[in-house]
Amino acid sequence: LPALAAGQVACVALGMKHIQEASVGDTFSDPAAPQPALPGFQKPQPMVFAGMYPLEGEGFDALQHAMSRFLLKDGSVTVEPESSPTLGQGLRCGFLGLLHLEVVQQRLQQEHDMEVLLTSPTVPLRATLKDGSQLEVRSPEALTQLKLEDALVSLNEPLVKVTILSPSEYVGGLITLCEESGGQLLSQSFLSAEHAMLQYSLPLAEIATEFHDRLKTLSSGYASFDYEPHGEQPADVVPLGLHVNKRPVGALTRIVRSSKATDFGRAMVQTLKEEMDRTVHDIVIQATVGSRVVARETVRAVRKNVLAKCYGG
Repeated sequence: LPALAAGQVACVALGMKHIQEASVGDTFSDPAAPQPALPGFQKPQPMVFAGMYPLEGEGFDALQHAMSRFLLKDGSVTVEPESSPTLGQGLRCGFLGLLHLEVVQQRLQQEHDMEVLLTSPTVPLRATLKDGSQLEVRSPEALTQLKLEDALVSLNEPLVKVTILSPSEYVGGLITLCEESGGQLLSQSFLSAEHAMLQYSLPLAEIATEFHDRLKTLSSGYASFDYEPHGEQPADVVPLGLHVNKRPVGALTRIVRSSKATDFGRAMVQTLKEEMDRTVHDIVIQATVGSRVVARETVRAVRKNVLAKCYGG
């Protein structure tokens, strides 16, 4: 076929062994007369990263096989192996957004019968080191290691431009939500007497947590939002770790804002205390930032009341 016209579809047989070698937007040309790539296309970059682990310790091979088959259908997911002392072997995956993450998790379960455990989503941070080099930080463990080595000069986080459409009666609560999330107002307009549009510049890390749920709650489900990349800003974040009986639990480490570290730490230790069963000895749960303990709870040991039968009336 010498050429393709509008509405026509063609298949090309290539000697590629991995789907990652081909990308949407690639330009094909005759080897005898190579042509430059068509302008305007940019490869999609992952916006959210999360660790993916099998529910069973020996299920890593099945997870790896299921993910390799899934990548044949969706090449926008980035995958690299990682290991956790608590959860064992797993995969560090990059997604285009939170919705993409949820879709991948559901498709793995429905199409490949693979149930997985996801760690807390993180966004990529750009770190500048003392030797002048730059490094992309994708996990709390990597940020912790940089702080321990004292090699960090500056840290930047991505920003997104958020557009919110909502009934006018909920605008007040949504403005408060955006300001609590560290947002800066870009524009505010009323499309009609009953509908408003807000545009904010927000850290992507805030979108990757509970922002969507809170937005739906405050607007009774009527508000909707969309976001797009909007530059960077210096990141005032710290790795918030969790220790159980003075042993670190790396899988529960997360990156949070310095101003919210104490509140997140208290919520984490309180939740874990409620979920853990009592044993024959005390269990000490601590949330830490570096060497500083920001929150602590203790699961008291089960004790037998030896005096219960000594009551004489």
